Amino acid sequence: MNKRPSNKSIDNKKLVVKKEEPLNKLPPKKMVITKSGIEYVEPKVETKKKDTNKYHKILANESSQVFKEAGDRVAKKELKWAYYTTENNVGVHYYLILND
Repeated sequence: MNKRPSNKSIDNKKLVVKKEEPLNKLPPKKMVITKSGIEYVEPKVETKKKDTNKYHKILANESSQVFKEAGDRVAKKELKWAYYTTENNVGVHYYLILND
């Protein structure tokens, strides 16, 4: 039988919370030694690439005819289902447009 441990057996250690660094914090400058002296070089900051894909948006409360048309376009490989999300408490299907 498993018994619940008494309060005396539980350690009362302090909870230590580590502070997270902000995401937009730049890394420190890099020191490079050259023949002419010491130079400080800015590190390269990677940026997110902008999504250049085009999407077809269908609300979840649309008529069945709209979903049938989207299904036909998926069968013809004009669209590909990308993801589902909610906007203002309404479900939204996003389809990636394959053929321009």
